[in-house]
Amino acid sequence: MKDSPSAEICEALRQVAAGGDYVPADLARKIALMERPGAAPARPRLTPRETDILRSIAEGLSYREIAERAGISYKTVSNVSQTLKDKLGAQSLGDLVVKAVRHLDEERDGI
Repeated sequence: MKDSPSAEICEALRQVAAGGDYVPADLARKIALMERPGAAPARPRLTPRETDILRSIAEGLSYREIAERAGISYKTVSNVSQTLKDKLGAQSLGDLVVKAVRHLDEERDGI
């Protein structure tokens, strides 16, 4: 990259001149984290609040019960639930419950 430090540009030129390839570390990191065709999709990262609400949903608690337990508003629980549906690809609350249990099982098992 033209805005890279001169030492990095010199190293890239040396490697390319020697017949090699050069990929800057930050670009290599981005490439490594990209999904590959046919690869299992990456598990979405959830915030601590999303994880707590997801656990409560998996337990079968209502939004009102979750809100009371967490000391937050019903609307916040509803909004987080919609975010969770989007992140986990759930179409309904029932689907979210199924995906919640799977997600939490995978998290527990370190998958």
